[in-house]
Amino acid sequence: MHIFSGLLTERPKRDTRRKLDFEIPETPQHISRQVQNKLNRAAYKARLKTNPAAYEAYNQLDAQRARERRQRKKQTMTEEELQQLREKGRARQRAYRQCLCEVCLNPMLKVKVLNKKLPENERVDSLKDFVRLTVCDANNLVCVSRECSNCGVWMLDKWKNSLNVDDNVEWTKWESIAGVKLKGTRIDLRRKDGTVEELLAELKVETSKLPLHDFVQNWQLKQYSKLCASVLDGWAIVTLDFSENYLCEKQDQPQSSYYGYMQVTVHPCVLYYNCSCGDRKTDNVTIITDELNHSSALVEQIVHHVMNYLQEKLPSLKKVVIFSDGCASQYKSKIPFAHTLKLGEIYNVERCYFGPWHGKNHCDALGGILKQAATRAVKARQSVIQNATDLHRFASETLSILGVGKCSHLTRRFWLLEATHGKERDSCSVPIYGTRQLHSLLPTADGLFIRNLSCFCQHCIAGHFGACDSQHCVSEWKSVREWEKLCKSKGKLQRQIVAGSERNSILNNAFIEDGTVCELGDDYNVFPVNPGVSRGDFFREALNAMAACSIFADIEKIVRSVLPHLDNYPLPVDIWPTVFDCGHAVDKTALSYIPSGLEHLYPVCVEVDGNCMPRSISLSLFSSQDFHEEIRCRICIDSVINKDHYLNLPQKELDMLCTLSECQGATVKEIF
Repeated sequence: MHIFSGLLTERPKRDTRRKLDFEIPETPQHISRQVQNKLNRAAYKARLKTNPAAYEAYNQLDAQRARERRQRKKQTMTEEELQQLREKGRARQRAYRQCLCEVCLNPMLKVKVLNKKLPENERVDSLKDFVRLTVCDANNLVCVSRECSNCGVWMLDKWKNSLNVDDNVEWTKWESIAGVKLKGTRIDLRRKDGTVEELLAELKVETSKLPLHDFVQNWQLKQYSKLCASVLDGWAIVTLDFSENYLCEKQDQPQSSYYGYMQVTVHPCVLYYNCSCGDRKTDNVTIITDELNHSSALVEQIVHHVMNYLQEKLPSLKKVVIFSDGCASQYKSKIPFAHTLKLGEIYNVERCYFGPWHGKNHCDALGGILKQAATRAVKARQSVIQNATDLHRFASETLSILGVGKCSHLTRRFWLLEATHGKERDSCSVPIYGTRQLHSLLPTADGLFIRNLSCFCQHCIAGHFGACDSQHCVSEWKSVREWEKLCKSKGKLQRQIVAGSERNSILNNAFIEDGTVCELGDDYNVFPVNPGVSRGDFFREALNAMAACSIFADIEKIVRSVLPHLDNYPLPVDIWPTVFDCGHAVDKTALSYIPSGLEHLYPVCVEVDGNCMPRSISLSLFSSQDFHEEIRCRICIDSVINKDHYLNLPQKELDMLCTLSECQGATVKEIF
């Protein structure tokens, strides 16, 4: 209101809002101003998308304003609030890492501990950088195989200049453990402590084969990616992998059904081949079955159905390349090799394997899509899945992507496979020595041919294998007999774990004193004994020293060094422990196996760690299992001293060993 010319007039309201040259969506009257501003910005950004340059400038300006707001907020926050914000950000960014490679993981767990003590310029951030520390060239097969004279695990000793090797540290390691309550063994994370020197020694052992392991998995993945990126006409690439079984959970189930879950086997297959238009086609096929035995017999059925499907979809099929991981019971052993040879009689097939523990591929995502969708449907009470038939019906109705029209470059299908409960066939097949080293199989009319790595260069694709571009790392195709002969010869020529080269083989028979290499005599003490060392530490160190050897000659040297000191630790031969002294429970099952005439003896339970005999002997001699490492060490010493006897056993003793190896339970009692 204002007064003008003596008249009371109404002043018009001025619209202070910014004029917008775009339409604002209609919103209810009660909507908040904050929500209205968000809608305005969304509409403005939608209009800017027609101009990419303006849209990019707007995004940069918006991000800059957001950073400025966060910076102003941090300036007003206390140090405690800032720390809470940092922890919250770290927790949000952490990923749930599972199914990792044990060979790659254990060294990096130790490197993570060493990084805390190393200077910033010597720290290692990735596995790739760590591998490069011990090799001249990470892409040279001679270096990664530890056959180069200029590199090796001894290159890690340079860290000792920046570390105090006597400092105590703690680290973790994934290793196989056993116990009384465990059936067999399992892999678990163990905490260990010791000096930096001990940590480096263990790291060297684990790093000896790490470069070759990393090279193989990178090479195989590179060949697979190269082949899938540009599929040749008439070729098909098949990827196989078992997914984790689907657990048939139900909504609103009673408590008593908790231990009665049904499971369904899920086996995804990803097929790549060219469409009639020339573009690559991805055909995702998931096999669903009630057969829970993930055996090579089931894999043979799956491959048979896949090959028939490919022949139907691709009449001009020229060659099929099958990739999978190296699981022995499923894909990579004598029975799957026999299946591959049989398959080669019908189709032109090449069988390839990913690197060990690095078989992750698109099949994992395909299996996850199915199981997550089924779990969501069950929780939402949209479906009831009790067996493979129900899961197949649900997947076919909700997740299938069928080709529409002549060209459809992405499909998703689900097949139901009836459980046959068939047994493994081709039991007469002979295992192939060096199975872990082979990653490529070629079945022919003359039998199986083997290569250490796969290669799909232009010459190998054309069949001119002699002109392969990767001859520096990929071997020639060899027959099974030639391959076994090559692997056995390499096994005999292996050097110490810390060596593997001509330089290190010289150091096996020499030591360095004041920078000079001095030759060692046969009587040189390669296992120095500290005066006053305890009984347990003496045998433990001797056993660890023998375990670190890679050739028998080195074990003989250690035995020669240990023998003079055995008189300091005599065995108690006059002790007669009773079942009441040891404090162990009597094994009721084994008690029935005691032969007649030995009723005064009582078998007791000992810890199960894969070799219970040393623990049993320790219990008999010392009334305790704590000296089992000494018994193990004495067994090794006896085996070395009497090697001629053990290598040339009389036929009577060999027959007895063969008979005992086939006996179980009460049959052993009858033999005795």
